Amino acid sequence: MAKFLIAVSEFNGAITSRLLEAAQTHLSEAKPSPDSVKVARVPGAFELVPLAAKAAQLNKWDAVICLGALVKGETPHFDYIAQAVANGLAQVSVLHQLPVVFGVLTTDTWEQAEQRCGVLDPAATKTSKKTVTHNKGVEFAQTALDMVATLERLAVP
Repeated sequence: MAKFLIAVSEFNGAITSRLLEAAQTHLSEAKPSPDSVKVARVPGAFELVPLAAKAAQLNKWDAVICLGALVKGETPHFDYIAQAVANGLAQVSVLHQLPVVFGVLTTDTWEQAEQRCGVLDPAATKTSKKTVTHNKGVEFAQTALDMVATLERLAVP
């Protein structure tokens, strides 16, 4: 049975908690064992990199799903963090030959982040049914499931 670590940033927790909930739900539907998924929290998106590296080093997980939310501000800080996290997680994945899913939202606005984590669609009119946008946490979890399955198929002679 595959084992998954979900690493989640606490920064912008209103967004990351929704991503986490969706990812956990999706994985639980695919993998019923409660022992197959563990959650580890870090302060911010930048800290996802060393956590993923440590998880890969421990060799206990078949995939690591890294969840975070970066919303562009008025300074270049967003650009530095987004690039560092993307590069760092890619390096961990390649170095350890482990699927490390980049589940870090990088949006221009808070509203864009909300739309990607399943909150009410602001485009819905007052007369229509309230609709909920898709939660990217589901996609991030599915990516991990797909990568584990693909790598398992490659390993079979």
